[in-house]
Formats: sequence, C-alpha cells, structure tokens
Amino acid sequence: MADEVTNHNQENKPEQELELARLKAQEAADRRRALELEEEHAREAAASQKAMFNATLEAELLRGQYALPANLDIDKLTRIAEVHGFEFKPEKNGRVIRALRNGKELDTQQALKELFAAHSELIDKRSSGWKTVAFSDERIRSKKDLPNPNDVVAYIEERGLAAFEKLPLRPLPDSPKDLTADEWRRLPLALKVKFTDEIGTRGVEEVMKRKSR
Repeated sequence: MADEVTNHNQENKPEQELELARLKAQEAADRRRALELEEEHAREAAASQKAMFNATLEAELLRGQYALPANLDIDKLTRIAEVHGFEFKPEKNGRVIRALRNGKELDTQQALKELFAAHSELIDKRSSGWKTVAFSDERIRSKKDLPNPNDVVAYIEERGLAAFEKLPLRPLPDSPKDLTADEWRRLPLALKVKFTDEIGTRGVEEVMKRKSR
C-alpha cells in the first residue's frame, strides 16, 4: 500500500512542479503589471501636475499683463529663468506656484517683474504690463528709451512730468565725433557749449560741413 502511495506521488511530482512554476510565473507577471500600472499612474500624475503648473503660471503672466514672444513657451521660460537664478516650483498639484530667486522665496508677481526687468529678451515688448527698465536707471536718456506707453506713465509717476518733458526725443551723444550738421543743430545749447569747449570752433566748423546721414 505504501509503495502504491509513493509511486502515485512520484507520478504526480512533475505536474506539481509544473503547476508551481506556472504559479510563480503568474505571480511575477502580476508584480510586473502592478509596477507598470504604478509607473503609468505616476506619469499621468506628473503630466497632470505639469499641465496645471503651466496653466497656473500662464494665469500669473496674464495677471501681470505679460506676454511671451512667439518663440518662447512656459517650459522654455522656466528653464531659462532657472539659469538666471529664478525658480518657479509647483505646489498643491501645480495649483500654487512657489517662486524663488537665488534660493530666496518671493511673491510670484515680484519674481516675474524682476526676471523680465533683468532679461528683457524673455518678454514681448508689446505687453501692456511691461516696463522696459527701472526708472532710476541712468540708461533712460531720452523719450526713445520709453517705447511703451506704460513706461511713460510709470516714469512720470516716479520722476514727474517736468523730468519727462526735459528728456530729448533721442539719446544725446557723449561726444561730437561723427555728428552731422543737422544733428548739431538739434543739440541743446548746453551740450553745444560743452562740445565747443572740447573741439574748438575749428572742430565745430568741420561738423557743420558734414551732410545728414
């Protein structure tokens, strides 16, 4: 009887091993599928957060009345901004943006303002909220340096109407070198006196012989 049981078990052993191998293979396949699903869900969640982040940052741009150039999108903007020390990080699944400059946290609108003021190539100059330069900047030497109507308004608010009216239409030269006769005639009297002292009356005569460009 014992021999019969032993023989029966030995006959069934290959089938049992085969079944065990099948179960292990199924278990491994189930684990792989679970990992694939987990990775797929993680990718979908990341894509969803990224889309929400982009939409939130676009809303911040709109709130500040900024527009990006045609060749620049949100992804490129954030990458370039990071190179310049500005970071815009998503929080709460991208519904909130955390802005930092050189590791220091600041308001998102302030971060955008500072970014665009320092790197004007990142913004469409026709944006109604765009200010090209800080108005304390000595680069503003003429009305031509205030190309946007909002720049003019902001400059007058900060410096006053009298200061704006004193600005020449175009930048004044630092030197009389290569000035034409027409350009000389348009110079303010004080600058003519200054240049005359530099080049003398003979130099002024040479300037007045030059034709317009």
